[in-house]
Amino acid sequence: MENQNKSSVIELAQKEVCVDENHLNKYFQNIIDQGGEGIILRDPSAPFQAGSTRGYLKHKVTFSPS
Repeated sequence: MENQNKSSVIELAQKEVCVDENHLNKYFQNIIDQGGEGIILRDPSAPFQAGSTRGYLKHKVTFSPS
């Protein structure tokens, strides 16, 4: 069966379980190397809640003006 909800603009991100800090750093760098902005980290013990919650943390590169 073909997925009727496919979009040419939006792509769902794959779930990746972080095993340690080294894994996180390598995964993050891979996303940046591919042109991504960063990643969203989710607290696995936090209950699911739609929208912005304390269970999510945005991890991205920040640039400071020179």
